[in-house]
Amino acid sequence: MGDTAAQEETLLGLRLVNVEIRSMVPEREALDPDEWDFFCECGKCSDRVRLYPAEFDIRIIQGDLVLAPGHVFAAAAEARRVARRLRKESHALQAQARQAVRRAQQGVRQARVLLVDDSADFRRTAASVVSVAGWVRLVGSVSSGEAAIRLLPHLKPDLVVLDVQMPGLNGVDAARIIHQYDPATVVVLMSADASVSTDLARAAGAAAVLRKADLLPGTLDALWLTHRAPASSAQPAARAALPDQRDEADSVEVPRGQTRPM
Repeated sequence: MGDTAAQEETLLGLRLVNVEIRSMVPEREALDPDEWDFFCECGKCSDRVRLYPAEFDIRIIQGDLVLAPGHVFAAAAEARRVARRLRKESHALQAQARQAVRRAQQGVRQARVLLVDDSADFRRTAASVVSVAGWVRLVGSVSSGEAAIRLLPHLKPDLVVLDVQMPGLNGVDAARIIHQYDPATVVVLMSADASVSTDLARAAGAAAVLRKADLLPGTLDALWLTHRAPASSAQPAARAALPDQRDEADSVEVPRGQTRPM
């Protein structure tokens, strides 16, 4: 049973990636003459499958998996059950993607993103995710909540991605300070196991709580498009004073080509 559940989660992750790829094709170009590279969903390889966008849509409608020639996922009955679940997930994700595109067409600007995590490996991974998202761009990456608070006036982030469990100032407390300083800033809390309750996160001013494994380009775009302040209410508000965060000198990683804040 455990192996089956693990296979199913792997397959769901692959389908999420394939839906992300499909969402990059504008609806009017679904019959694009060029094939696109999708991932094989057998769960045992990293092969690519060349499909037209319309062919991928048909597979979702029919409950079929995307499989390379000769590859299988599991017994036929199990594959059908998993495919039905994936079809439901795919429809929801595609609806979210279409909604995001509609909002984007209303003149939404790119969000300035600040990443905050004591793991250098995760900061690099998250920076890669941000780099391929359509409606966000990285302005800084720091290793502590204290550094993030000090740099708020300099980096002026629109969206802050915070690790929940960090030495010193944890993510929940940092989220509360950021929200008090500028309620228009969208704060997203991240954890390895989603151990923070949604109620606690919202009480701290966070817009969402995500598992680190669920951080995807489309997710970041959707969070920004959903939770950003409307243009009509984008007047600068009086900001609360930031608490004094005494710590060692900040080590802020900035994207290539940008100026390091002083």
